[in-house]
Amino acid sequence: MEAYTSDPTQMVTLNVNDALNYLELIRSTYSDQPQKYNEFLAVMNDFGQHSISAVQSAARVADLFSDKPELVEGFNAFLPPGYRIQFGQDGNMVVVTPNSV
Repeated sequence: MEAYTSDPTQMVTLNVNDALNYLELIRSTYSDQPQKYNEFLAVMNDFGQHSISAVQSAARVADLFSDKPELVEGFNAFLPPGYRIQFGQDGNMVVVTPNSV
């Protein structure tokens, strides 16, 4: 799987280990709040089942991990090409899509 880095002009190749490492990072970061990890899994399940869009999943992850910007930034690698969560100057997060240039 290929994904964009925080620089949308660069692509990286992701593999299963990247996804597992990201999951472990979430689990260890929120070891005292297992509901955060479970909520993330629910978001991914909803996205995989096509119950929610890429924009909705990104928005939910941004909200869920609002206290950990590094996890939000890391999630960008798993979004479809052209999608990313961007931090505004006011500290708010915005989901950027290919159509929101």
